[in-house]
Amino acid sequence: MTNTTNTTKKTNGKVKRTFTAALAAIMMMSTAATIAASADNTQAVVNMNTNAAVTMAEKNGAVFQADDDLLKVKDITSGTLFKVLEECTEYGKFFTPALSGILDMFIGGQPDPTQEKLDQINDKIDKLFDRIDKLQNDLVSTMETDMGIQSFHEVYTAFKAQTKTMRRKISEISTDTSLTQLDKIAKIGSLAGAYSEWDIKFENVLGQLNELFENPSATANANIFELTYRHFCGQVMFSGEAIDKAKPLCDALMQTYIAGCATLTECLSAQLYLAQLPKGYQDKVDSSYKSHICLNKNDIEKEIKNIGDFMNGKVVTKTHSVFVGYVDERGTFYPPQTKVNEVTIYGYIKVLYINGMQVWKQMDEVPYEQTVTVKSMYDKTFNRARNILINKNPKGEGYQLSNKVFSCDHTSNPNCDGKYWNNMSKLTQDWFKEKKSTQVIKYDDVRAMAAYCQSKGITIRSLLNSVGVDTSSVPQNANLVTSEAIDGSNGDADRIFREVYYEKTFYMGINIDQVGATEQKYQLLDCGWNLWKGGEEWNYAPGGTFCWI
Repeated sequence: MTNTTNTTKKTNGKVKRTFTAALAAIMMMSTAATIAASADNTQAVVNMNTNAAVTMAEKNGAVFQADDDLLKVKDITSGTLFKVLEECTEYGKFFTPALSGILDMFIGGQPDPTQEKLDQINDKIDKLFDRIDKLQNDLVSTMETDMGIQSFHEVYTAFKAQTKTMRRKISEISTDTSLTQLDKIAKIGSLAGAYSEWDIKFENVLGQLNELFENPSATANANIFELTYRHFCGQVMFSGEAIDKAKPLCDALMQTYIAGCATLTECLSAQLYLAQLPKGYQDKVDSSYKSHICLNKNDIEKEIKNIGDFMNGKVVTKTHSVFVGYVDERGTFYPPQTKVNEVTIYGYIKVLYINGMQVWKQMDEVPYEQTVTVKSMYDKTFNRARNILINKNPKGEGYQLSNKVFSCDHTSNPNCDGKYWNNMSKLTQDWFKEKKSTQVIKYDDVRAMAAYCQSKGITIRSLLNSVGVDTSSVPQNANLVTSEAIDGSNGDADRIFREVYYEKTFYMGINIDQVGATEQKYQLLDCGWNLWKGGEEWNYAPGGTFCWI
């Protein structure tokens, strides 16, 4: 260990004088950030940026010459990958290259003497891969058997195997006390291979994976995250349930992709560092490592950016139709603002005329650029509303409910004044209809939801709460309505014989708190007059609560 330290210090003095901004701008972070890489304090790691790199470089006497290309490389290595991983998984806050700590030591920073923090970081990265491995059976079952996208799974598995092996080797190299710091960096760089090895080592598989992320299926026009989400939509009532089922698998895909890209970038960044050392220092590198390292700065920079491009945003050209005007049967063109007379035939066919001559709308396909990223595809899938009622639609189509269940007690009916009125049922029906005028859910969907909850042994309330629909203001055992108010009056039938008149109102509903609840008939109004009991009259609302979404 003493020899290693002496070698490092001896090299530092000369490297500082020739060290360019490439290293500083690409991979370096301060010792404080390295030590701060723990579960409690991670912001320093996530916020590695140009300013920190510049400050560190200036403190070490480095010559700072950062051009735009190098800054873009820096953003890929120390910005985007870290932030995306942090947003998509709890493990993101632990994810930082061990190489950064090695580089700090090499240029004269003060490393953590025990490397305890770096060891913890590498351990977390290893656990990330282990966690993904535990989902392997689910991934195989869902992707190969259920979704029929075996090709995606095969490429994904190959990429994970490649980068996981590299990741483990980086961990081993970073703690190998038999290597000088220079050879540590060289050995990490050699994992990616020389220029001629890149296609075999990772380019082919990564290229295929990038394409398949966007279009994994030949029969469905959807990216891998959306396709996984739709697969689970066919099994559930709400979008939130499909999100919960799809997210663990999609997180595994996202984590593998980012961890893999960061690992490849880490190895290439080590090569980029070595490529900018004076030849005398390159010659000190163990030849067995050097033979697997590209020393062409431009080639390495381009490769790093290629890996980051899909993560940072791949620009694709699409087209959309734009109305540009009208054209008549002679080919005369009229601009969009021209006054047009429309004639409707059979109630639905519209014919356009200008000065008595029939014209047609003219459309034009206009190209536009759109940025596609792995993160944007992921966000679009999982940032959607959770309360979209899809009712087991495998296309994921449905309609969004309110985020709150509304309710009303039967006894709040203002028409219940204790006296008989022969239009009371109609008034109650109108009151009931007005109260639930904000209802969005369809009655058939309420029935389907009840059957779904019955099959799962849960209440409707628990299902609604799980997808973000607030039921906190709804009393226990309220009835989710499944019909309009029903007139149950039978006064006419009894009048002839008994002189007893009835005004009754009912509705159909399903109890939201009862497991296995089915559709029942509930009474809203009981109103009547009985001649034989001395003209007795009554008008009241039986107890209970109806609710709606």
